[in-house]
Formats: sequence, C-alpha cells, structure tokens
Amino acid sequence: MNPWWQDPGFVAVLVLTAVVVVGFVIGAARNRRLLEDYLARLRGPLLKYADSASARRLGTSGYHIIVPKAKRPFRKIDVFIFAQPREFVFYWVANRVRGRGDRLYVHVTLQRAPRWEVHAGPEAQRPREPGGTPWEAYDASPWPGPLYSTEEPNDKLREYLDEIARLVPRLYQVRIQRKAPHISLLIPLDDHLTPQTFGRLLDLLGRVP
Repeated sequence: MNPWWQDPGFVAVLVLTAVVVVGFVIGAARNRRLLEDYLARLRGPLLKYADSASARRLGTSGYHIIVPKAKRPFRKIDVFIFAQPREFVFYWVANRVRGRGDRLYVHVTLQRAPRWEVHAGPEAQRPREPGGTPWEAYDASPWPGPLYSTEEPNDKLREYLDEIARLVPRLYQVRIQRKAPHISLLIPLDDHLTPQTFGRLLDLLGRVP
C-alpha cells in the first residue's frame, strides 16, 4: 500500500493548491504594478480639467478615480479601471480565452446636456426604458454592431462618433444621453491608450453635439 503522500488524489490536490496560491501572489503583484501604470497614464489628462482628483482602490483589481468638480465643459468625471483578475488564475485563463482584457469605464457629466440619445459599439444593446421615445437601430459604421438612438443620427453626430472610433478603434461601447452621466464609454486598457490619446479623448467628449 502506497503512503498517503504518494496517493494520486493527494498529489493532484497539492499541485492544484500550489498553482492557486502561487498564481494569486504573482497575479496580485502584476495587477498592482499595472494599476499604478494606468493611474500614471490617466492622471495628467484628468488634471487638465481639475485642480485635484481622488482615487480609491476597488479590491486587488480596480481603481475608481473621481473628479467631483471638473472644469468646463465638464461638471464631473468618474473613471473606473478594472484589470483582469490575474490573482485568480483559472478565472484569468477563462477571460483570456474569451479575449477579455483590462478595461476602462469613463463617465462624464457635462455643464450642458447633449441633445442626442445614442448607444453604440460592438457590445451595445438596445436600451430598455419604459415609456418615452422608443430606441431604434441604425447603421453603426465604422463599428461592427448596432447603433441605437431615439432619432436618426444626422451627419454631425455621425462625424462625431466616427472621430471617437478613429481615436479609439477598439472602443467597446459608447452611450450619450440627456441625463447624467451624459457620456459613458467602455474602452480596452492596453498600450494604445497613451496619455496623449486619453487627453484627446477627453477633449473630444467635451465637444459632443
């Protein structure tokens, strides 16, 4: 009879535990470094529109940056950084298989509400809001996927959306609405989102039709 430490079941559990523990340590350290890098990239462009900004950790994989009193044309800016859950190795592998990377959520409230109601991008879904004007699907070029709006977008709005798409080609979704936050974006966080690109994006968001 084999001793208990040579039992295949015990060895499998031991290896699995080691993978989980080592993966947690390495993944948490990796996320900590990435989050600090992301904060450094976003800080400068955000401070262009604020005298100060605060940031708080969201567990081991996220940050919430708040600009409560933003300068014109903004009133408030909220930025959420969500890194992949690298500390949970199997969940991280599943995300990699699905092609899901680190993500940035940007929510801005303007001094003046936009006139359009738009939800567009590859991950856009038809908004379900009781009452009011129904949302219709329109051509979303140059993005794959639908463009939903409460009225047919004119050339000025399409040019504006095209400009966002050229600046952030892999943009997952954008929502423009009359109630705060007026503009919400979901963006992949990768090396293409430089401080210069993010700064240009903020400038563009302030010029919504």
